[in-house]
Amino acid sequence: MNRQRCSYIANILVGIAKSKAFAISRRRYDRKQAGFGGQTKPIFRKKAKTTKKIVLRMECTECKHKKQLPIKRCKHFELGGQKKARGQVIQF
Repeated sequence: MNRQRCSYIANILVGIAKSKAFAISRRRYDRKQAGFGGQTKPIFRKKAKTTKKIVLRMECTECKHKKQLPIKRCKHFELGGQKKARGQVIQF
C-alpha cells in the first residue's frame, strides 16, 4: 500500500519522542503484574549513564508523515527555548 507523501518541505511539527503507554511490551508487563504474586520481573538498579539519547519526532503538516530523528546524548534538552546572546546577563 503506497501512501502519497508531499514532495516538498512543508511546515514540520517537532516534539520529543516518548514510549507509548499501550505498546505490546507495556501491556504484557501490566498483565503479568496484575493480581497476586508481587514483583514479577527484575528492577534494574545499576544505572551507569548520566545522559539520555534525545529522539525528535517530526510530523509533516501537509501529508501527516511522521519521522523520528535521533540526536546525540545530552543531560538537558529544551525545545524552542530562547537563545542566549553573547555577553547577555541572565535574569531570573
